[in-house]
Amino acid sequence: MPVNFTGNRNLLAWNKGLAIVYGLEALAILLLGSGKTFPVGIHFLGVDSLLSQAAGHTIYTQAFRPLFDLPLAQVLALCLAVSAAIHAMLSNYVKDLYIPWLEQGSNPLRWLDNAFSASLLPLAIALVAGVSSITMLLAIFILGFVSHILALLLDVYNRPYSPTRPIKDWRLFIVLAMTATTAWLMVIAPVIAGYLFGDGLPVYISLTLLTALVFVVAIGWLMVNSYRRRSQGKPEDYRKFELSFMLLSFAAKSIIAWELFVAVLMQS
Repeated sequence: MPVNFTGNRNLLAWNKGLAIVYGLEALAILLLGSGKTFPVGIHFLGVDSLLSQAAGHTIYTQAFRPLFDLPLAQVLALCLAVSAAIHAMLSNYVKDLYIPWLEQGSNPLRWLDNAFSASLLPLAIALVAGVSSITMLLAIFILGFVSHILALLLDVYNRPYSPTRPIKDWRLFIVLAMTATTAWLMVIAPVIAGYLFGDGLPVYISLTLLTALVFVVAIGWLMVNSYRRRSQGKPEDYRKFELSFMLLSFAAKSIIAWELFVAVLMQS
């Protein structure tokens, strides 16, 4: 039988409160942020005319073509605005669906929120760490997006509150962990390279990346612990998982966004 949750009104209030805070944060970053932008372009193989002339034959070398400048303030504000919109929907427009979703052990809008908003955070960190390739930035975003869609599918596929189908199949979670890990490795790699082969990076980049990784591990542990309990057939109030995930996500997005805002936008 589904778990009979209590305190649903309190959970709706949390969603409404977070919608307001997220919205205010997004507005503040847009209003207070500078016009700091980062170039985004594409790498390709081109002919080096000077080397070719000196060598007497065609010399190919890697070239970079700028495509557009990406404003960091808008990226951070979009991340927070998406979460504000989703929490507003959960607390008002789809609240009649929200509680039945939780009783079935799933919240599709939570995963869709993070598929967009949380996938923008590693992209923003990669931007300030010197990643300018549009293909790499898209790969980071898409891998993050796919990770959260896999989490949604894991909830739907296992239907943890069905007494005939406890969570026993972890294959989707393993793929989820692989895609998420790959996305963050693509962010970590240029940071490490900056220290190994360059003159180092600003301290705020390492601090922001460390903050993000701490929250990634914390959220991952929360998911694993929840799935492990269900796989063992232990009863669990999914509403508690929902609130914990909600607050951890809020802390992660807000802290990372403001770390980048203060370090980059206010100093430019």
